[in-house]
Amino acid sequence: MTPRPSAPKPAISRPYSLHGESVDDEGAWQLWWEFNKDVYLGLDSIVISNPQSRGSDFFLGHGEVHQGERGGRATKEQVETAILPALYSAAASGGAEFFASRTMLAIAKVGRDGGYPMAESLMRNFLKRNRVQEDRLAALSLGVLESPAAYPILRSLAFDTTAGREVNNQQKVGQSVRAFAAYGLGLLGRSTGEEQLKRTIVQDLVLLLEAPESSSDLTTASMISLGLVRLSVEPEAFVCACGTCKVEGPSTSLQSQVTYLMRYFTAKNEFSDALRAHAATALARLMEDQPERDLFIIKDAITDLLVRALDRRSGEPTIVRESCVLALGLLGDADGDLTDQNIRWALNRSVAGTHLERRFALISMALVGSRAGSGEEPFAGTSEVRNHLLHHLKSGRKTMRPWAALSLGVFGHWLQAANEELSPASDIALRAAIRTSNRPLDLGAFALAAGMRRDQEAAETLRTKMAKVRDLSGLAYCATGLGMIGNRESGDLLLEMIGNAKRFSSITSSIGLALGMLGDVDIVDNLVEKFTLAEADEERAGYLVALGQIGDVRSIDLLVDTLKMADRSSSLRETAAVALGWVGDRRALPWRTALVPGTNYASAPESLTNSERTGVLDLP
Repeated sequence: MTPRPSAPKPAISRPYSLHGESVDDEGAWQLWWEFNKDVYLGLDSIVISNPQSRGSDFFLGHGEVHQGERGGRATKEQVETAILPALYSAAASGGAEFFASRTMLAIAKVGRDGGYPMAESLMRNFLKRNRVQEDRLAALSLGVLESPAAYPILRSLAFDTTAGREVNNQQKVGQSVRAFAAYGLGLLGRSTGEEQLKRTIVQDLVLLLEAPESSSDLTTASMISLGLVRLSVEPEAFVCACGTCKVEGPSTSLQSQVTYLMRYFTAKNEFSDALRAHAATALARLMEDQPERDLFIIKDAITDLLVRALDRRSGEPTIVRESCVLALGLLGDADGDLTDQNIRWALNRSVAGTHLERRFALISMALVGSRAGSGEEPFAGTSEVRNHLLHHLKSGRKTMRPWAALSLGVFGHWLQAANEELSPASDIALRAAIRTSNRPLDLGAFALAAGMRRDQEAAETLRTKMAKVRDLSGLAYCATGLGMIGNRESGDLLLEMIGNAKRFSSITSSIGLALGMLGDVDIVDNLVEKFTLAEADEERAGYLVALGQIGDVRSIDLLVDTLKMADRSSSLRETAAVALGWVGDRRALPWRTALVPGTNYASAPESLTNSERTGVLDLP
């Protein structure tokens, strides 16, 4: 008999505001999407410069893109001659604390491809200004910048050394600044190709984890960061499969690093539930996509620990169970070996678990079911997972149907990335869900799922349904779904919506981005013109966000001019700085993506995410 799920945990302390909607339930699918959307939107693939040069199947996702005469992505020269100088000038001019902080982070995002010493110098200057948000963002930005030269200052801040206090112009470096410096160390360690620097950073994070004076926020930040810095596999390195051994030299190899962290999960009486929860996902991140045979025994051992923790008789607290489910989603794959079969079985069982556990279980099932394993049948378990997800979409609880839909979207996205064909049955079921949906936000989840699967046939059904929807938040997600589908016939509807600025001003960024995804060559010029005609800052900000996410070079002049204008409100200049950071960031994925996989935002420390949107994962 399946035990009854325990009562849901209390609602989050303060509501999140998403698309003008107040979200106060941590089980809301919108929160998961907000943190995880970057890898599914594919913003780096938006190039709308010359549609005539695209292959005929471009809008089906298969076309070839050539740089045209109009627009395109920012070049390194444009970054160095236009974007960075404008951001440097804005940062030097001062302004409100949040404006300065966002500008500094934009500089770090843009500068991480070039190793610009001026950026490091600027961040040092900000650290001396004694403004908490600036101090935290300066520390984090040094990690985002990915410059090994920033290591000494990051370490001095994280450890509150004499040098760190001098740099920070404080008698004592605050715990929140130290936590942000720990995240910076993790991001630097993840990006560097210098193995010795990786080992040094791992050793630093271990010391922070063990330091008795470290706050819970700092220890959790250190644990999360340890999961970002993957050491190399060393032959003959010590391996402990029991998970209880105390390990000397955790910074000497990946095996020792993982074995060291396993004890943080097993020693229930020594460590807090929150730290153990984040240890589970740190372990999974380090082991994700590791093919070396030397690590099979470790993967089996970690899987056994996580699966046993999910047993109803284990007595594990809710946040640990949630993180175990997320960790299994990173560890497992779709082949037929016993370990992966065990993972899929445990996840299916957890769908009957507690409030957030069962929601995370559906997402993790989608991840493992769409990830190729090894051997002759790398997708042996894929059809079984598909059937489970379809069951929950068609026959599951009403509150779970949006999550089942999103899981089918995730499932389809990664199968397509592996060049696997998608099941028509899943697309038909999602179209039926769109057609029969009576709740705007549920419709938004179904639209996003169809978008992740790039289901062309869902577009007409979705457009028809949207005509009857008044809820702006739901419409924002529907617009994003249409953009991801890439059906050009949706352009007229989206243009009509963005033309009705008074009604849709709070979601113009979503509509504009969707048009960019459709490859509308005129959308950038259209958004620039609408910005100049707009009267309300809320509407203007929406256009700037859309332009930044589209990332087309034609928006650079407007963004720079907005950044320079003294009569513009601080919030609008802040938005322009963020947008310039997006336009100038030439990486495929945003910097924060490294911290997202497996993150249990329900048990996150304030430094990682909070309702005021000042945590690391909340930053643009």
